[in-house]
Amino acid sequence: MTRLLCVCAVFVLGCSANSSLECAPSPTPYWDYSGTGTGPTEWGSLPGYELCANGTRQSPIDIVPPQAVFDGSAEHPLLDLDLTRVARFINTGRSLVLEFERGEGLVYGGARYDLANVHFHSPAEHSIDGKVYAMEAHIVTLERDSQQPSALVLGVFLDTAKAAANPLLAAVLDGFPQGKARQNCTLTPDVPVDLELARVALPDTAAQWTYQGSLTTPTCGEYVRFFLYRDPVAVSQAQVDQFKRVVGQSRTSRPVQPLNGRTITLVP
Repeated sequence: MTRLLCVCAVFVLGCSANSSLECAPSPTPYWDYSGTGTGPTEWGSLPGYELCANGTRQSPIDIVPPQAVFDGSAEHPLLDLDLTRVARFINTGRSLVLEFERGEGLVYGGARYDLANVHFHSPAEHSIDGKVYAMEAHIVTLERDSQQPSALVLGVFLDTAKAAANPLLAAVLDGFPQGKARQNCTLTPDVPVDLELARVALPDTAAQWTYQGSLTTPTCGEYVRFFLYRDPVAVSQAQVDQFKRVVGQSRTSRPVQPLNGRTITLVP
């Protein structure tokens, strides 16, 4: 059965002529995706990031479809967003991030989750039986009333095989000037964006892989429930290349981590 869930698109309403880029050194300890002593294999040796090496529920993972559990009665997260929000555009030198003030996001399991940020990775972090897509978008939400850290992330794969531009990524790229190496660069003032519902070219089917995992960046905290759309959406190779140029790194994704007996569920 095909079901269409409400999903969010981000369309920039307009940057002010007075907008400027403010950059500051990245927080320490510094980490990245390729540096000697600072890349993914070394994250766990950096102070405060030990869980990146010692954790047992780390993300991303390789999803092997025949090993997943099919659950036709499982719940999908349902987005519930304010249509107009203000976002902070940040080029971290490791991703492009739209950071939001805490507000309506989604509902899952009787709990409310606030939209925190939207960001991208290239290539995709999760793989499907070894297949790696060109990019992966993460819509990050945080549980509102939880006493402990609790996040739910919607993941969307972007595939160049579809040979079409992605409107969500286009709107994001248009808002970001070039960043600076090893720095966090923020566009100021914050930018109004329009969060349109059920209009973006996301998968026509709602099927998602879900599992319990972690942040895919330091501190690698193990408090994240992932819902990854099974079907990819389009992105052009030109957009992928532009993303890499703006961020300043050719790779912005963590390698897959051991499953360690966790269950992957397919929610149709």
